[in-house]
Amino acid sequence: MDVSRTLYAILFLAALAFPVRRFVLWFRENGFDWSRLIAEVTATQLGTGVTGAVLIASLAAIIFMIGECITRRDKLSIIAVPVTLVFGVAVGLPLYLYLRLRRIE
Repeated sequence: MDVSRTLYAILFLAALAFPVRRFVLWFRENGFDWSRLIAEVTATQLGTGVTGAVLIASLAAIIFMIGECITRRDKLSIIAVPVTLVFGVAVGLPLYLYLRLRRIE
């Protein structure tokens, strides 16, 4: 495995371990109270700005992933799209880049 693929795998695992863990803990404490989650995430202008930036980055990454998967005829890498929708761009993008660097047969 080359260095880039190793780094993408590490980033994917780190994103699963740290940011996603925070959400899991929050949901464990508060249940699936989506209105409360949105209220807490957007409680400040900074939170709203960061949330907007992450949503835009997620949309751009998903458009890129779909386009690349179609162009390269790479059926497996499309799994990064639902991963991005569920876990966020911090998890989905490194996963996609990891999968993209493998040999397609």
